[in-house]
Parts: sequence; structure tokens; C-alpha cells
Amino acid sequence: MQITGQRKRKYLNFFNRTLNGTRKLDRVKMISEVDEKDKPHCVVLFEWVNNFGNMQISIASRPGWVASRRFLRECFYYAFVTCGAVMCSAIIHEGNEQALKFNRRIGMKSEFD
Repeated sequence: MQITGQRKRKYLNFFNRTLNGTRKLDRVKMISEVDEKDKPHCVVLFEWVNNFGNMQISIASRPGWVASRRFLRECFYYAFVTCGAVMCSAIIHEGNEQALKFNRRIGMKSEFD
């Protein structure tokens, strides 16, 4: 697997199909994990929420994808060091137990219970 910060239409198409999204390529920043055929297995989008340092992250992945420490380090380094975010948020439907568990495992906390 390879980690890339390239903005490619096929990465965004994967993201939009996976999450029923409508994001536009010229409006997103992304980090993706792709295989040797440049097929995305995970795409993370980064969007500023406000001017106070809150960045929203959205993650789309293939079933069975496992996040490596290296991939997580790249994503959070980008958000906190490169962009200067002070907080990262992810909006997750309360019924999406898999995403909730994943976010808890990587250190995120629930803001609204």
C-alpha cells in the first residue's frame, strides 16, 4: 500500500460513492491509501469547519480495510502540524457502530452523547 496526498478524481469518486457524498475535487484536500494499481482502499477528506482551528475529517474505506499507524500519523500530522488545526471532528451517524468504534480506537471522543 502507498499513502498519497494527491487529489485525483478517481479517489474522490470512490469517496463519494462510498459515503453518498457530493464533494468537488477543487474544494477538498485528501490523503489516500492506494494499492499498487492506484486503486484507493481509504480516502480521508479534510475540511475547515471554522476559523478557530476546528477541522472536520471524513473517512471512506473499503470493507476490511485496516488503518496502519503510519497512515493515521500522516493524516493527523497533516491536520495538526501542516494545517495548524487545534481540533479534528468527525460527524458519524449514531447507528454506525463500526465508525464509532474506529474513531474511539484512534483517540477521538464523543462530543454529544
